[in-house]
Amino acid sequence: MLWDRPAPIRVLVRIGGRLVVHGHGTMESWDVRTGEVLWSTPLESGEDPALSTPLTDGVRVAVPGSADGALHLTVFRVADGDRLWRSGLPAGAERVIVLGDRLAAIGRLGADSFESVVVLG
Repeated sequence: MLWDRPAPIRVLVRIGGRLVVHGHGTMESWDVRTGEVLWSTPLESGEDPALSTPLTDGVRVAVPGSADGALHLTVFRVADGDRLWRSGLPAGAERVIVLGDRLAAIGRLGADSFESVVVLG
């Protein structure tokens, strides 16, 4: 056995030699070879990486979350776990995807009942 740690709630992404995991009330980065915790960031209210698939560009990891019934996106830096920004998503958004070099919200975003895509930023 190389190393042993309590299991996280969910492994979010593997980037290079590290895992970014959803711990119990935290997001953490673990060294794949040693199991050492490289950083640990407490999650704030509504930041729940278990809600949806996180997105990454290898430098940042974007985690959808929900607070007071509204969906938002929080972005963390992979190198040190710093919370870079948090932004609300359009009303009716159900998920976030990568569309080229942009993020897009998908859901019932308009007055009709059809699923729509809104490109963010």
